[in-house]
Amino acid sequence: RRATAYLRLGKFKEAIRDYSAALKLEPHAAEYDGRGTAHYNLGRFPKALDDFSRGIEIVGDDSALKARLAKGKTLTLEAIERSTKPQKKDQDE
Repeated sequence: RRATAYLRLGKFKEAIRDYSAALKLEPHAAEYDGRGTAHYNLGRFPKALDDFSRGIEIVGDDSALKARLAKGKTLTLEAIERSTKPQKKDQDE
């Protein structure tokens, strides 16, 4: 699987391209997990959240994959929350 190799090499844009092509042929939760992870690593949190959510919807009985998708969704929601919180100002200002 080339998409997974790209993901492991940190070539996230290439991984997204390949996962997207695979998803057009036949959607599988594992591809949503991989593409979501690539989006997450690029800071594309809304897209990552969408992919993890879609994967959860179709995952079936694979508990390990379901857990990975749920963890990805949780991490993404936390990243979105952190990015939307106002920054604390230094008390010295």
